Amino acid sequence: MTKDPSIDSLFRSAKKRALNEVGFQKTNDILSDTAKELVAGSGEKLIAFAFTCECSDLLCVADVHLTVQEFERISKRKGWFCVIADHQQVDIEKVVEKHDTHLIVEKLPGLLSGS
Repeated sequence: MTKDPSIDSLFRSAKKRALNEVGFQKTNDILSDTAKELVAGSGEKLIAFAFTCECSDLLCVADVHLTVQEFERISKRKGWFCVIADHQQVDIEKVVEKHDTHLIVEKLPGLLSGS
């Protein structure tokens, strides 16, 4: 049985978009480390920082305001990402949490394999 090239191309495109989100999350991991140092020095516990929207759009420059604790809760779950409301891609992820300004999404199975 031969593969339909259009379906194969569509899957690669979906996988590429999912992996774009991994790149944004790695950037946010660095921001989180810096934010932890700032929080430790301030004596405050719940300071919100501007993290990068982890949507699949490489041109997105939107910020998501989260505490370090919120970011770490999301990023420690494999396949979970934080995106601005309406930045979710229904063909590559499902919404697992809705908040006033952002969503927590989970990648569909198979899209992050090899990442």
